[in-house]
Amino acid sequence: MELEEIHTLALSPAVAASFAALWSDDDKISVITEKGLHVMELVPDPDGAQQVLELRRSWVKPCDYFPTSETGIDYNSLIWKLDQQDAYRLILDTCLAPNLTTTKSVAPYITQVAWSPAGMLQYGRCLLASLTNYGCVLVHMPQSKQWSTMVDISSLWSKHCSENWGDDGDINGDISILQSRAEKLKATAITWGNIMSDGDRTYSYLMVGLLNGVIVVWQINAVTVRSRKCELQPKILLQFETKMYNITTLHWRVIDDQTGWLCAGDVRGIVKMLSLSKVQDKLQCMSSTEVWPHSDRIQVTKLLTLPCNVIENSPVTVVAIKGGFVVAVALDMDGTVVATWPYMVGNLSVTGVVLLDQHSLLVLTHSGSFNILRVVKTGVNLSLEAKVLSPIKIPKSAYYGITASANKAIFCLVTRYVRIDQFGS
Repeated sequence: MELEEIHTLALSPAVAASFAALWSDDDKISVITEKGLHVMELVPDPDGAQQVLELRRSWVKPCDYFPTSETGIDYNSLIWKLDQQDAYRLILDTCLAPNLTTTKSVAPYITQVAWSPAGMLQYGRCLLASLTNYGCVLVHMPQSKQWSTMVDISSLWSKHCSENWGDDGDINGDISILQSRAEKLKATAITWGNIMSDGDRTYSYLMVGLLNGVIVVWQINAVTVRSRKCELQPKILLQFETKMYNITTLHWRVIDDQTGWLCAGDVRGIVKMLSLSKVQDKLQCMSSTEVWPHSDRIQVTKLLTLPCNVIENSPVTVVAIKGGFVVAVALDMDGTVVATWPYMVGNLSVTGVVLLDQHSLLVLTHSGSFNILRVVKTGVNLSLEAKVLSPIKIPKSAYYGITASANKAIFCLVTRYVRIDQFGS
């Protein structure tokens, strides 16, 4: 496999997040930058003879809503009742006090995006979900060549939580109550499920991971006619505790018509697989499996699943990206761990990954190293075989993501100019 550069596009503002690029099912490319999100749509040109891509560009601005400001506690008054340690903690933690008086709030920026499956909009198009550093989750759709916010998931969740908060005692004298409520309000990871139908209604799941380890499953209806906000009709189907903290990434894998596996990773490095099934038209969490139980303090940044041979009683292999490590874990039909193989890619952390086929994935590192990792399973043993590709050398650049079209014919590589100053005596 060889990669050849065919088109270059300069973007502003600069890219700052790993796994910054994502390709949708309807051939749109999203790129996360420091101040917002670029969305680029491929424009076909059947008469073109040159190797140049024509892109229609649009922009998604991060929302300036602070979900953790809806705790029902006045932290501007609370700070004067705290001891010195808790007061400093309140000032420094933007999750606890996002807009504290006499302080300058950190500008909101997008940390994650997730494309819905094709068909959630008319003509087989996709919805877009975004997540900010303050934990605000929005669902967007294109209207008149611009992206409009159709559903504010965080506002709905804040309203739901405030209705269920009871009397927690003296909320004005204890920072722990403020922390508990803020952790329940702040979203930290998002992903979409597959598209489903029950008669006349088509819908998909939007899974939201929270700072306190709870996962909330929302049902979002598809738009089949001229869109209106009420047509998406977001509804909470399920919320459950995972015994994790600060969920950093989620991944959904369909098993059958009634069952799916939701993989979750957190900031401590733990990876769990949660089996969700519909029982009598009600979504339930049936079981939880610790795919990677080690709290090694290496944050999980990306999760993928590779289909394996069902005859070998191993339908899915979970691949977790943790810093510079790629961890492959094979699961049997019951979701039990069969084999595990960690592999260190090296060359700094992994910043991009593309699933090439049922057994291979392309891994990109921050320094620009391209590796093809092939998952090899023989009996109960599992291993990863690596092949290093010729790098695409871009002088003085750091690599922040890679994504590919469905047929793996076109790849999108995201880099950023880096200046390194050397000082001598």
